[in-house]
Amino acid sequence: MDKVCLVTGGTQGLGWAMVQALAAAGAEVYGCGLSAGNLQRARQAAAALPDAGRIHLSQCDVTDERALAGWIGQAHAQTGRVDVLINNAAYVRWTNVLEMSVAEAEETMRVGYNGMVYGVKQVLPLMLPAGQGH
Repeated sequence: MDKVCLVTGGTQGLGWAMVQALAAAGAEVYGCGLSAGNLQRARQAAAALPDAGRIHLSQCDVTDERALAGWIGQAHAQTGRVDVLINNAAYVRWTNVLEMSVAEAEETMRVGYNGMVYGVKQVLPLMLPAGQGH
């Protein structure tokens, strides 16, 4: 697979599994996550993989539009393209909705929705001229 793939929420859980699978399939993969601890664990695990050279992990807050643009821009500068963006980053407060604060609900929206919008806004101008991308 000759693709450049970006995965938000790519340092743990399903996102980390996608990073590994895409790299194993031959993609150049850029994953980001918010937690420094998860980033460190993922980097250590990646170093032991046969596809370690295709995995690039960074810390990034997807709710910070400038930080996300910087992460995407860095991947694009290093590879010259972005073929796939997987908006996997999520924040879920596992509590009864009646006990959830409005601030917690808003954080869920900032990560899941705003983070997706910010990412798509950054990659579309890179994908459209190429006539491809997902």
